[in-house]
Amino acid sequence: MKKTKKIREVEVDLGPALIQGLSEIVEGLSRVSGKITIRHCKVAPPPVVKSKQIVLIREQLHMSQNLFAEVVGVSPQLVRAWEQGTRKPSRMACRLLEEIRQNPGYWRGRSLVHGG
Repeated sequence: MKKTKKIREVEVDLGPALIQGLSEIVEGLSRVSGKITIRHCKVAPPPVVKSKQIVLIREQLHMSQNLFAEVVGVSPQLVRAWEQGTRKPSRMACRLLEEIRQNPGYWRGRSLVHGG
């Protein structure tokens, strides 16, 4: 016959315990000198960007294919091929296109050339 133990429920105010624990972490980290290097991390895969989405991203920026190609750093022919669906953007291009989609105002400003 197996013995079972009865566990009592105890109410605990976790707030002070959490604050104390976090304070100890901060204190410990303040004693670390130098740099911390992250050797392993998982990064989400880049989103798949389809041809229609690329057209929408470019139009959201109010750019021609030529200007959009210049901003992205590819040829106008490649932008046309992406938009027509004959070529797919690389993983790196998909990451950049997603960044542009999320913050079009920033990228619109990047297309301006300032003379010195």
